[in-house]
Amino acid sequence: MASRSRTGQPVISELQFGPNAWVVDEQHERYLRDPDSVDLDWRNLFSSAPGAAEGARDGATTTGDEAEQAAVKAVRVAALIHAYRVRGHLMADIDPLADGDQATPPELDIAAFKLGPEDLPRTVVVDDFAGRESMRLDEVLRALREAYCGTIGIQYMHI
Repeated sequence: MASRSRTGQPVISELQFGPNAWVVDEQHERYLRDPDSVDLDWRNLFSSAPGAAEGARDGATTTGDEAEQAAVKAVRVAALIHAYRVRGHLMADIDPLADGDQATPPELDIAAFKLGPEDLPRTVVVDDFAGRESMRLDEVLRALREAYCGTIGIQYMHI
């Protein structure tokens, strides 16, 4: 399903979100019902998309490239969160004889999601992860590691 404007035209048709397109669709549906129900980054993305209203309701403006980058980062972070839910146990601290920090498996490395150290202080949309709409990436990683990679962790994706 592709996100569509009120006129039925595709919104953000040039973006490719792959298997995470549902995140964009879900946010767009929320935006159409009530623009204030989504984070400012999502509002800016949808308001600057072709076929959308001319500018954000709250007066904030952004370029199409900035909005596109925010949406892409949000999708990448959603994929990172899912990866930790599925594979976070690989970093769990369960070896009492281990002599130091465990290496990050490649599938949990932020570089695998095209994120880098420069993204750590940036605020990204997390859509109610840890009870918040947006968080800094370093906070997201800290929460994921506390939940899935400690001496006691949570793993429920196989059920």
